[in-house]
Amino acid sequence: ELFDTCNDKKTSTELEKIISLEKQNQTELRSIIQNLNLPVLKSVPFKTVINDLCRKFSSQSGISCSFFVSRDVPLEKFSTEQKHHILRIIQEALNNAKNHANCSETSVVIRKENDKICIMIFDEGQGFDVNSRKNASETHRELHFGMSGMEMRSKLLGGTLNIKSDKKTGTEVRV
Repeated sequence: ELFDTCNDKKTSTELEKIISLEKQNQTELRSIIQNLNLPVLKSVPFKTVINDLCRKFSSQSGISCSFFVSRDVPLEKFSTEQKHHILRIIQEALNNAKNHANCSETSVVIRKENDKICIMIFDEGQGFDVNSRKNASETHRELHFGMSGMEMRSKLLGGTLNIKSDKKTGTEVRV
């Protein structure tokens, strides 16, 4: 009805663009709100929480996400705070893959390496120049802010964050 009252084609086109942008903003806002909600970490096995996060990511993004945890990793021994940091790191890495990697497949792997627990998030996307994040442009600041958050959470876990990325093989986030 709104478009019928517009005699001006340019005004009608602009209104269509505004409505389209608004719908896109609503979708993004819903995603942000869902990401803010953390599952009840005390009453659900942590393996199930991570698996559910991966399945939810797949269904919302259309990007395949597999999850593997080796049997020798005592996931339930993490504190609630540690679980929260791990989930946020995984979530951020998957969101970066969805928004920037142009990939069709991701995976989350948790295993022991040299008596340390290693959390890895992979995508087979287009990769990026890891060193360029130090010289962040305005358009890429969001990605770098997310990476800084992952780095901070890694330190709070007593670990380190390493990111490898290549145009041919994609990106690996390792904590």
